[in-house]
Amino acid sequence: MRHLLLYLLFFSLSGNYAAFGDNLGSLRKDPIAICRRVSKAPIIDGRLDDSCWKGSPAITRFVLSNREGEPERATHVFLAYTEDGLFVAFRCFEPELSKLKTGERYVWRNDSVEVLIDADRDREGYVQMIGDVAGGKFQQLAGIAGETPNRNWNTDWKFAAARGVGEWTAEFFVPVQGLGIKMQDGTVIRANFARNEKPVPEASSWTQRSGDICQARYFGNVVLGSKTPPVTADLKIISLRGLSRASARVVLSSIEPVGQFTPFIKVLPRRGIKDQFLSPVSLRKSRSCQMDVNLELPDEHRFGLELWAKSKVKARPEFLGSYLYIRAPSLPPVYGAVLNKLTWGRIWEANATCKVTPNAPVPNETSQSIRIYAAKNEFEPFQLVITPNKDISNLRAKVTDFVGPRVIAGNNISVRLVETVPVTVPTSPDCAPGDYPDPLVPFESVMAKAGRNTVLWFTVRVPPDALPGTYRSTVQITADGVAPVTVPVILRVWAFSLPEITRLRTAYGCDYGAICRWHGASSLEEKRKIAALTNENFIQHRVCPINPLPFWGLDTEIVDGRMVIVWDEYDEGAEQFLPKMNSFNLPGAFMSSVRQKRASEPGYAEEKKEFLRLVASHLKEKGWFEKGYNYIFDEPNPEQYPDIVREAKIWHDADPGFKILLTEQPEPELYGAVDIWTPVLDAYVRPICQERQAKGEEVWWYVCCGPHHPYPNNFIDYPAIDHRILHWMNWKYHVTGVLYWQTTFWRRDPWQEPMNDEGGKNLGNGDGILLYPAVRKPSEKPILQGPLDSIRWEMIREGIEDYDYLAMLDDAIRTAQSLGVQSKLVDTAKSALSEVDRVVRSVIDYEKDPRRLYSARIKVGNALEALLLANASASSR
Repeated sequence: MRHLLLYLLFFSLSGNYAAFGDNLGSLRKDPIAICRRVSKAPIIDGRLDDSCWKGSPAITRFVLSNREGEPERATHVFLAYTEDGLFVAFRCFEPELSKLKTGERYVWRNDSVEVLIDADRDREGYVQMIGDVAGGKFQQLAGIAGETPNRNWNTDWKFAAARGVGEWTAEFFVPVQGLGIKMQDGTVIRANFARNEKPVPEASSWTQRSGDICQARYFGNVVLGSKTPPVTADLKIISLRGLSRASARVVLSSIEPVGQFTPFIKVLPRRGIKDQFLSPVSLRKSRSCQMDVNLELPDEHRFGLELWAKSKVKARPEFLGSYLYIRAPSLPPVYGAVLNKLTWGRIWEANATCKVTPNAPVPNETSQSIRIYAAKNEFEPFQLVITPNKDISNLRAKVTDFVGPRVIAGNNISVRLVETVPVTVPTSPDCAPGDYPDPLVPFESVMAKAGRNTVLWFTVRVPPDALPGTYRSTVQITADGVAPVTVPVILRVWAFSLPEITRLRTAYGCDYGAICRWHGASSLEEKRKIAALTNENFIQHRVCPINPLPFWGLDTEIVDGRMVIVWDEYDEGAEQFLPKMNSFNLPGAFMSSVRQKRASEPGYAEEKKEFLRLVASHLKEKGWFEKGYNYIFDEPNPEQYPDIVREAKIWHDADPGFKILLTEQPEPELYGAVDIWTPVLDAYVRPICQERQAKGEEVWWYVCCGPHHPYPNNFIDYPAIDHRILHWMNWKYHVTGVLYWQTTFWRRDPWQEPMNDEGGKNLGNGDGILLYPAVRKPSEKPILQGPLDSIRWEMIREGIEDYDYLAMLDDAIRTAQSLGVQSKLVDTAKSALSEVDRVVRSVIDYEKDPRRLYSARIKVGNALEALLLANASASSR
């Protein structure tokens, strides 16, 4: 078979992009550059005077990374190869050579160029090599979420740069051992080439970058050799069936005869999807054929489709072409089952880890009852949806006691109405605008509108003293003009209890002042009442506020020349809440002064150490010391590292047991100063973090206004499973804490304006708003209530409870092994615990279907119950 190369014939104005109607998404053709073999390798001196660079450049068009339009400064790329490796040359047009930037510590902050290669074509990991105009070099492995960057990677690659007239030039050589592939005609390398231009400034690249960051999903194809393609093709997506299936059509056209070959399609990243083969085909000259194929797709927004061909006359598959598929924006999917089909509408259950939008379709599945599973001392939710075909007034819901081995009284069950907030600007490209369910408000009755989903949120609190077994209850739905409807609910209570305090440490910001202002509280008594109610809400959700004592302060005095701390008010508040929490920010945290001296003033260190010794002594006496941390600084830049090291030394000198928390990934300049590393989720690198943990340091992580998809986060327009799955990730990666910057960021009306657009940037819907005011508008009279919950807040609790399940099962397995419990039970428990790896493959590849998450949770719960009973029996013998 002749060498084949597939070119897509797209029908959009750009010639690169095919958009399909009916929410089918779009295909984007990956660009192709030809890399010719040369007999003589160029000398790597930065000057493009070698014979291999005399022809036309392989790439003449770059795109901007951070804004629309063409780059002001053109960049040309030349490509060549020998059996030893790949050669890349850059011609960077620059009329202002005197303004070129050099001397920065990080090479990419200088005028520089980059070569990025995804050698195994997985559209995730890649090697990145950067060279600047002064000859500086930088390299790393990147792109594998949670595992990279790895800056220890290196190979004997070469780089040089030179200045000319109106331009500067550069040359790279990447040896074969750095690529791990065979350099021969027909080989195809996924790659990108980039330029960081500082005088304008602008960042540009051959294929799209995300900001200034490259992603392998956008790379193009460098084809080694120069054979003419005999085939063209047209690829279309015809239809989608849910998230996992699509019908596609491939039309191949020949310009000369082509012998029999079998096309097949790869989906990348693979996500467990095998190659999908089409029927064998041969083509006559100037003929075409059409083939339809059913494709299995990953449940991701963006992924690659590659077309290859196998034939009996070729030892290896031939590359035909590759594309980036981008799904159309959509609302979160809903999973559930119809419970009652009525003349006036449908009543159905929605999976509690779903967000039911007002127009979400009624599911096709049916069920006779709602089934939930819970441990003792656990909160477990379920959702009931009423979708009438006419307006139903005065709709109400009443829940009976759960009756089983004992009675779980109705006062352990709450019913709330799910309300929506308007999302006009989506957080991420995969999210659609619309009304999103989030606030959970008190419920007595409601008008259920025709054709619109009315959603009720039920939460069952299983008491710590409940007996294990099966319990039954009913939900009775009544409304004016219709007959009552009864929905059975079955609760299975496992024979174990969740701990009063979770093992997962948390630090969630709460602006108590914002709550008090919105609720009209002005006196200290009113503020303390609201703070107490808010703290109880946090405690019930197993979350710790960063600063839980906003209105219970301490004071310092100088008595006989020595500092004294007056603890009365602080202790009054601390004794109410700290025994129920596992984490809190310490007095004197950040870099705050404790009396008069600021950090920059002489004598500050001595004064601060005296204060901190008194703090340590008092907190140890109260039994609270181990729970405390010093949130020393937020998201520092490297220039601020010395200040952090200096402040941390003051704390450690005062008492080595003080824990310093920093929202930063481990950096060598900070080693020895930080005790609790807290990187943002997309800066978490497992090998580096686990190396610090092996030295006795802790690792937490955080999300805030980023990262966005494909990472999970707490945005309103993200699926509910995103808010829960993060804590399964905590367990998988041994990350023992979570920080979130704010829960009551009510600078605007959270009921109507969910987008956080601080600084003029759209940072995310619901960013910093996990709780809602108890009233719709700021009150002039005091409203002595805590804030209202959200679906996201409930999902965070569910995830933390899941974490405790996993921790308890891990403990039970260790105990069982020490007691000699029968191996079958232990093996079953280990298999259940391994469900974590099926639910979470990486920090960006995780289960999107909540039904599978619940299945994993039930396996864990069943295994934990059986093993704890076996352990109790074995230990009593």
